[in-house]
Amino acid sequence: MTEQSEEAVASGARRDNSAEQWLFAEARNVRWLLMGNICLAAGIGLLVVFQAHLLASACQHVVMQGEGAASVMPLAALLVLLAAGRSLCTYILEIKSAAAASRVKQAVRSKLYRKIQSLGPAGLAGDETGPLIETVTKGVDELEPYFTRFLPQLSLAAILPLIFLIIIVPSEWRAGLVLLLSAPCIPLFMILIGRGSESLHRRQWGRLSRMAGHLLDLVQGLPDLIIFGAAKREAMTVARVSEEYRTATMAVLRVAFLSAFALEFFATVGTALVAVIVGFRLLWGVLSHQEGLFVLLMAPEFYLPLRNLGLSYHARMQGVAAAERIAPLLAKPLPTGFAGSLSPPEPPPCRSL
Repeated sequence: MTEQSEEAVASGARRDNSAEQWLFAEARNVRWLLMGNICLAAGIGLLVVFQAHLLASACQHVVMQGEGAASVMPLAALLVLLAAGRSLCTYILEIKSAAAASRVKQAVRSKLYRKIQSLGPAGLAGDETGPLIETVTKGVDELEPYFTRFLPQLSLAAILPLIFLIIIVPSEWRAGLVLLLSAPCIPLFMILIGRGSESLHRRQWGRLSRMAGHLLDLVQGLPDLIIFGAAKREAMTVARVSEEYRTATMAVLRVAFLSAFALEFFATVGTALVAVIVGFRLLWGVLSHQEGLFVLLMAPEFYLPLRNLGLSYHARMQGVAAAERIAPLLAKPLPTGFAGSLSPPEPPPCRSL
């Protein structure tokens, strides 16, 4: 039993790798848009740093030095401009991600249509109509969250924490060390929980494909079911299968909420440790209030890209599950022995009068 489970895990890992490679190959077609998203992610990180620095400086002038509100009005205006710039960059990032996903979906759907036309009935002899329609329609739509949510968050998680860490370490290297040691825990637990839910996603995709095929068969055979008085029985079967699918979907959502809880826990613990270290350093008088507040403001921003990546890991599993159905269909060889055209028969010779 253990060997069978190990073989199942290994085969699942191989399918994941091949599906992920196919997704990255499709992403190369929109690599310029993705490169623009990476540049926008770096710009958002710099705006976050400037925003935290200005807020810490304004609090230092008002709270610690007792200056009036008029003295920090230029800082407040600049802070509003930075917040507006950050919102604008985030909006452009979402627009570019949606455009990249739209191009990928259009290209994949066009490839699928052309492949199905090239295969013909002979090449699709072993495939059912319902799962095939589900792959071409909903399967392609499932790729969109992968490109609109997972890939942008992956670029943000790869760039922003590094930028924040480089800036935090000169101010307080002990807090930077805590952030550096606690940051890998979030992706690690994200992967561990995600591995456990991938089998649920595959099971859901298979169940959805079977439901689509069963419903298509019922629609095609509805007149015969009415004639033989079996329509009500089949309706009860469809209701039972739909309820089972709903229950399984809630199980997947429970796993997603569990992963979100784990990510929030480690981010909260890491931020609390940074607050304790900054508090003791302020108590001992070896850290200025402006630098301490700056580090405290940057600690949640450091974990935010990693938390968003963990929350978007569900979109990654959806994309991989869809790619596991689309990539084998596109890789099917064309049928042999049916290609080409027959030349018309030669006409009978004309008799001369």
